[in-house]
Order: sequence, then C-alpha cells, then structure tokens
Amino acid sequence: ILGTQTKIYFAKIDDSMRIGDGGGSIEENECIELHWCPVKTSRKFVLETDDIPPGLKFAVFWFYQA
Repeated sequence: ILGTQTKIYFAKIDDSMRIGDGGGSIEENECIELHWCPVKTSRKFVLETDDIPPGLKFAVFWFYQA
C-alpha cells in the first residue's frame, strides 16, 4: 500500500470556541487543512466528494462503526 501519513483529529466544538482561523503554524512548517463538517452530514460529505483522501474516508466510516 502506497500513500502518505495522515493524522486526523476529531473534536466536539462550536463557533463560540473558535479563537482563530486555524491551519497550523508557519514557523513550525505545519500545513493543516481544516474541514468543518457536522457529524450528521459527514457520511454524505465523504460519499459525494471525489477529492477526499482515502484515509479520511476510511476514518469517517470507522467513526460510525466505533
């Protein structure tokens, strides 16, 4: 299996908790892509979006099975 290493984090949050735009720290060479997706629509999101990495799709479906 070929691919890149991906780290996926899940957090229960709402807009009142936001303190910045996110995306990582340039000084630490981070490149973090944020996707705001409610849990109730996440399954539909990964099924209907073609450019999502396979690892992310796997993680979302794993979440539903856990």
